[in-house]
Amino acid sequence: MLSFLSIFFFAIAIGLTIYFVIKTTNSSSNTKLSEKNLKEISGSNISQGVIVLMEYNPMQFILKGIKPKIEINSRPYDVKWGANKIDLDSGEYNLYCFFPYMGMDKCCEGSIDFILKENEVIKMKYTVPLTIGQKGSLRILTE
Repeated sequence: MLSFLSIFFFAIAIGLTIYFVIKTTNSSSNTKLSEKNLKEISGSNISQGVIVLMEYNPMQFILKGIKPKIEINSRPYDVKWGANKIDLDSGEYNLYCFFPYMGMDKCCEGSIDFILKENEVIKMKYTVPLTIGQKGSLRILTE
């Protein structure tokens, strides 16, 4: 009886894994979130500052309930998954992205230095890696 239950739960775990792998490799499901966020970015009404796109892989659905964090020059900002608009003055900045996860205060950290000029809007993208032990990817988007 015990071995039957073990095999049954193992089969369910394998089935769910295959389902989520197929779902995440489907190009239409991956681009829908990005296209939505990119439309929000391009339609933004910010005159100077940064727009940070915070994304995770749909296979990491548990992150939907976790609030990401951004610090710019050690000052915390209230953000969400998706597009975030932050007004800044011109100057030199260090942008630092992370999120708390399973007892860790700062998980999947990503950091970038940039210089913001007068009347400039810089668009950036933070992407959570597939495994929690890695650094997050943070890059400036070019148009």
